[in-house]
Amino acid sequence: MKFIRIEQPTRGGSFNFSRKIYHMIGLVIPIALYVELFDFLAPWFQFPTRSAGLLALIAFTITLLLVDALRFKVKAVNRLFVSIVGPLLKQEELKRYNATIPYFAACLILFIFSSTEVVMLSCIFLMIGDPVAAYTGGFYGRVRFWNNKSLEGMGAFIVAGFLGSLIFLAIHSYVDLTGNSSFHMTLADGALNWRMLLTVFCGVFCASLAEFFSSIRLHGLWDDNFIVPLCGAIGMSVTGQYLFQLPASALYFDPSLLF
Repeated sequence: MKFIRIEQPTRGGSFNFSRKIYHMIGLVIPIALYVELFDFLAPWFQFPTRSAGLLALIAFTITLLLVDALRFKVKAVNRLFVSIVGPLLKQEELKRYNATIPYFAACLILFIFSSTEVVMLSCIFLMIGDPVAAYTGGFYGRVRFWNNKSLEGMGAFIVAGFLGSLIFLAIHSYVDLTGNSSFHMTLADGALNWRMLLTVFCGVFCASLAEFFSSIRLHGLWDDNFIVPLCGAIGMSVTGQYLFQLPASALYFDPSLLF
């Protein structure tokens, strides 16, 4: 097996746009956290959207696990499931847990330990970077590695993930719903906040490495939808705190404050 090879792109028209659009809908979860969708629960929770989101993620994850476990055992349930969401699934997902479950699990962990901005950015890395990488690698990927991932796809992941992050950061700098000025594009004196931008780029790069080395394990419960956002968050948190001296409060969330 060659470590690297040059070949013609072979994917052609098999790119599943419906699946990728569904994939990007997953940004609803971090957006809900950012805009404090459940702020009306403030009398009961100190961090209402984060707390309610955690409970919802736990409930949905358990429900999806039970549905998948049931359809593996009961053919009629599996046929019904496939008839409803079949076009959104990869062929191999018909016989393993669907990819929504590991994504929900990753969001659950991020909600517990990461700041709102880190949650948002980590999910952008996956939801924007992954579909663009898949499209670029499938249609234009020529330089391929031993795992069939392409250099072009990896580069597209980094570019798309970082550009998507810049769009969010520009919006955040303008509306600033969280009051976290550490993620503003510019500093108080008008200078470019390059420490933050380098932190985000390191996060994108770590996420791209996770995507490159990702594999499907545990019958589908461990895949890129789980490790990419988590590695992006870890990359940002470690480099932001120890290399670029961002305050820990801008990167982490204290889970003891949840309930």
